[in-house]
Amino acid sequence: MELHIDAERLLEDFRALHAMPEPGFHEYRTTEYLRKRLAEEGFELLPLTETGALALADSGLPGPSYAFRADIDALSFLDAEGRTYYKHACGHDSHAAMLLAAGTALKKAGIPGRGRLYLLFQPAEETLQGAAAVLRAGLPHLDGMIGMHIRPEYELAEGKAAPELRHGAALPTNVRFTGKGAHGARPFLGRNALSAAALAVTMVDALAKGSEEYGLPEADHSASEGRAMELPWSAKATVCSTPGGVHNLIPERVELTFDLRAKDNVLVAALTAAVDDICAKAASRFGCESEISRLTGYAADYDPALSAVCEEAIREVFGEASPSFSTVGSEDFHIYHAEGGIPTAYMALGSDLKPGLHARDMSFSPSCLPAGAELFYRAAEKLLG
Repeated sequence: MELHIDAERLLEDFRALHAMPEPGFHEYRTTEYLRKRLAEEGFELLPLTETGALALADSGLPGPSYAFRADIDALSFLDAEGRTYYKHACGHDSHAAMLLAAGTALKKAGIPGRGRLYLLFQPAEETLQGAAAVLRAGLPHLDGMIGMHIRPEYELAEGKAAPELRHGAALPTNVRFTGKGAHGARPFLGRNALSAAALAVTMVDALAKGSEEYGLPEADHSASEGRAMELPWSAKATVCSTPGGVHNLIPERVELTFDLRAKDNVLVAALTAAVDDICAKAASRFGCESEISRLTGYAADYDPALSAVCEEAIREVFGEASPSFSTVGSEDFHIYHAEGGIPTAYMALGSDLKPGLHARDMSFSPSCLPAGAELFYRAAEKLLG
């Protein structure tokens, strides 16, 4: 069918969204803007979380139901004076603008021809908690969901797209070690929680050489010459804190954070089991206790039929599809399949993005946006037309 993407309005929406960066679960102005625009275009707005938006275009004819999803939150940074500011340094403003443009064009063209199309503008992806919040709020029955992300130039050139962007899983893990405080001159009266935490860090670092006990292959940075893209998994301590911080006091409590990553969900299970066991053993060694909390994450697990639809759409827009590829980055999008049971697919869009995602000086070429909107449009035609 004839394409009706309004490139001028798309860029206007993008610039407006770019100018109102907000952190996860606080996207109030962003949500107000999107809901107003969706209402202007005749979409039915459905209940969702406090921030974010869910819009419906219903053909009135029996058929399947699909959702297209865009994330909307920004990242936080500190300026030279230590003050917090927010910026869209991961492209979520572009995702929202492309989805809004595609949905508007589809509605004006009379698509979907059958079934239902939902536009999901999801909050708080960067916290890895937004998708789970959306599932708790409740989604209608969906036969599938498709997402998309702009990519750095070193992964994918502008004017190209890939049908599958295969994320790994991120599993932020917080461990509290609790012992018994004592004066530094009388260590025998205490149980040093910091010693337990230090042993846990050392043991987790040693996993990088591989572990038959825990079923983990080698993931040593030196073995891959620093090419992190080749690491099947990684585990590293990133935060350690003790209350008080007095030099002559053996700490009763230590808070430790591990950043865990795995390229597939089999490794997720092995890695989390290993770290949990190590922390328990390290705590026991010093007569302490360990308490673990974790944000659950999942690696990509896509539906082949939906990925094939994405590939067809890419061929129509760009002439050819680039090979699918893996990234060390993560996405809470995969919760929709892992916990919600929704078949999913996720495209990668080249955008001349530099120097990289989450960089405070990140920039990309807005000229990629109309093509990205068209990818959503063509995919919807195939699913519902």
